[in-house]
Amino acid sequence: MNISVSELIGKYGHEVSITNSANSTVQKVQAFIQPFRPNSDTYLMDTDNSSNDDGIYLYIGDPGVRLDTYPIGTQIQDDGNNYILKKADSIKIAESVIYIRAILHKN
Repeated sequence: MNISVSELIGKYGHEVSITNSANSTVQKVQAFIQPFRPNSDTYLMDTDNSSNDDGIYLYIGDPGVRLDTYPIGTQIQDDGNNYILKKADSIKIAESVIYIRAILHKN
């Protein structure tokens, strides 16, 4: 079986709305959002949160919407929950972006 990360996100993720804080445009994309429980503070060093903050969430999303190019403070909504973008990265194999990873803070 040869399935891409984008196909898995499309099949098993749920729809989220992303509102760009710079220009208020709204994009819909499939993604996973779940509580973030890091083993270390490494990924949170560039954010204004600590690793024991229960309001921190991990976002894994389709690379079709490049959340890593959106400004910090962008709003993400899913199933009645509101989140604020704190940090985002594109995850690549060679030069191909396979998914977007981000740290969100729940409002």
